Amino acid sequence: MKQLENLQKARMYYFILSGRCEALALDELMSLLKAFNVANYNLYHYTQLALVESRDVSMSILQSITARAGLIKEAGLVLALSDGSDVHVLEDLDVVTLAGRKVSKTSIRSASNCGVDILENYLSGISGLQIGGERAKIVCTEGIGVLGLTLAKLNTKEFKYREPSKRPFFRSIALPVYLSRTLVNLTAIRSGTILDPFCGTGSIAIEAALIGFRTICVDLDWTIASGSYRNLKYLNLSHVVQIAGDARSLPLTSSTINGVATDPPYGRAASTHREKVEELYSKFLAELSRVLVSGGRAVFMAPHWLSERVESLINEMGFRKISRRYLYVHGALTRLIYVVEKH
Repeated sequence: MKQLENLQKARMYYFILSGRCEALALDELMSLLKAFNVANYNLYHYTQLALVESRDVSMSILQSITARAGLIKEAGLVLALSDGSDVHVLEDLDVVTLAGRKVSKTSIRSASNCGVDILENYLSGISGLQIGGERAKIVCTEGIGVLGLTLAKLNTKEFKYREPSKRPFFRSIALPVYLSRTLVNLTAIRSGTILDPFCGTGSIAIEAALIGFRTICVDLDWTIASGSYRNLKYLNLSHVVQIAGDARSLPLTSSTINGVATDPPYGRAASTHREKVEELYSKFLAELSRVLVSGGRAVFMAPHWLSERVESLINEMGFRKISRRYLYVHGALTRLIYVVEKH
């Protein structure tokens, strides 16, 4: 990792990551940087905190990333940072202006030698540096202290009104809002068409449509498909294309889908309609390979006990594995979240 004393040479931003699934949050951040064409950057990861060093990030990109996010809680400009022995300031620190209010502290996770005292002492000695309002804060984690100017926050209040239990059609296996949105973002696309071939109650399709994607959702079970239609209509998302169809034989033209985000059934709480799970995944991934554009990404979940077969199928179907993350559900199930890219 690059030493902190070199970081003042480029503009730097901070991102506070959700602690409920931090590895996935970091993947989401990198996917959104890709979606917004931020190719040249250095990333430094600490507990629930990511620092991104880049001159390609603008305030509008920062706000767009946070507005789309499922697991990125806050973002802002790094004004200064301390590693517990010294303070480092970015070259453009002098653009920060006026107010002179006390900087608030935010501790993500308590850590010894976090550098906050040094940072506060440094701030008190700077002539003319004034931090306005409550947007400026000190974040400390893993031995560093960061003084940041908050530029964007995730509005989790919006998540609450569309939680699965509050929709007209509900099933207990429906994915939560934050996870559905994160799966969509892991496709790393900025615009285009998103497909969910196992749409269930419509959780993923809802988030894709709200972000602004052209959205197609498919389910083999007519009762489930009609239920997801009710949920989409309830949220005024009637423009989503709803299909009662089979993910193993999609009624779609080849190479027309920009990204796929989905949660296939495993044969327990959700039916596979008498298809063996291994065969279902084989046929499903073959269809994804057909309908995805070259370079398009598919994000899907699988039970941990199917991992060996899924890894084999990814190679057989011409995909490149981008990432694989574990997500514990309960004692009998740990999900694997795959992100794959079509060659």
